[in-house]
Amino acid sequence: GNSGGALINMGGQLVGINTAIYSRSGGSIGIGFAIPANMVRAFADAAKAGLDFFERPYVGAEFEAVTPQIAESLGMEKPTGALVSSVDAAGPAGKVGLKPGDVVLSLNNTPVESIEALDYRMA
Repeated sequence: GNSGGALINMGGQLVGINTAIYSRSGGSIGIGFAIPANMVRAFADAAKAGLDFFERPYVGAEFEAVTPQIAESLGMEKPTGALVSSVDAAGPAGKVGLKPGDVVLSLNNTPVESIEALDYRMA
């Protein structure tokens, strides 16, 4: 199979490592699953440093999903992004000016569609 193989985009960039496939027939046609490249890099860096665990970077903020009701109350066209629910003023998020009530819509010029997408991109 292809588990453990590179997942490459059309630009030739590594975007993930293939891990599994869900297939009703048991063949190679189905839904593929992969670990994002940024997460693989973080695991590899931890292993190189001799650590036997992976620790997510400290952001200094907590986030929640933007529900349709929240989106409407904020005047958004649709529920997207991640709502900042709390911020440690002394942490990285506080130092860059993030405040409770802000909505993160992109990270490093990449759209953030949901709290899950933000979580993966910050890994």
